[in-house]
Amino acid sequence: MASFSVLSLGTRRDAKQFQKGAIKKLHLSAGITLNTPKPPLEDIKKLFARSDDVLFLAGHYAGSLYNADHTVDVAFAADKLTIRCDGQTSVLNRGTQFKQTNCKLVIWGGCSVCDDDGAIAVIRALFGSPVLIGWIGVTGWEITDIMFGGKGHGSAEPEPLPDFAEPNYFTALGGSITDPARLWKDWLKVAKAIPWGNDAQGKPFLDRFCAVDSGGKKHVASEAIV
Repeated sequence: MASFSVLSLGTRRDAKQFQKGAIKKLHLSAGITLNTPKPPLEDIKKLFARSDDVLFLAGHYAGSLYNADHTVDVAFAADKLTIRCDGQTSVLNRGTQFKQTNCKLVIWGGCSVCDDDGAIAVIRALFGSPVLIGWIGVTGWEITDIMFGGKGHGSAEPEPLPDFAEPNYFTALGGSITDPARLWKDWLKVAKAIPWGNDAQGKPFLDRFCAVDSGGKKHVASEAIV
C-alpha cells in the first residue's frame, strides 16, 4: 500500500490537513508524522530511513529546511542529507541511512524552494526524480492549508479539522497518485481556481505557485494547464 510521511518543523495546521487528506482522500497509509518545532534527531532519522511514496516537508527554507529558532536544520545534497539538531550533526548517505529515494511526490510547505534551479536539481537527485511542488518567493502555511481544503486564517478550533473546502488538491486527484502528470497539473489547476488576490506590493499570490514534473521541467500557475 502506498504511504506518506510528514516532517513539519513547527505546529502547523496545514500538516494536519495534509495528513487528513492523504488518509481519507488518497487512501495512503500513514508512515511517520513529525509536526513539532523541534522533533528528536532520532525521529527525523527514522523518517528518512523509510521509503514513502509521498512526503510533505514544511518549515522555513533558505538553502536548507529549518525551524524558527534555527535549532534544527536539514540540508540536502544529491547523495546525502545532513541533519543538525541541538548541536548534534548526523549525515545520512543516500541508499544506506537515507532511503527516501523512490518518492512519487514531494510537497514543500516552505518559502522559495523553486527559486533556485540548482536546489531543485539536488532535491530531485536525492529523492529519486519525484514530482516536486514548491514555491517561488515567500509564502505561508495558510496558502498550503487552503490548497488542502482547510480554512487558512479561519478558525479550525476545536478539532476535528474542517471539512474539505472546494476546490482542493486531494479531490482534484480523484483518489489516485499513479499519474505523475496529474500530480503537478492538478496542483496548478486548483491554485488557479482559487481567488488569492495580491500581496501588499500588488503582486499576485498566484505567481508564487510552482511545480516541477518528473522529468525536471518547471511549471508555473500562469501557464495554460491542460
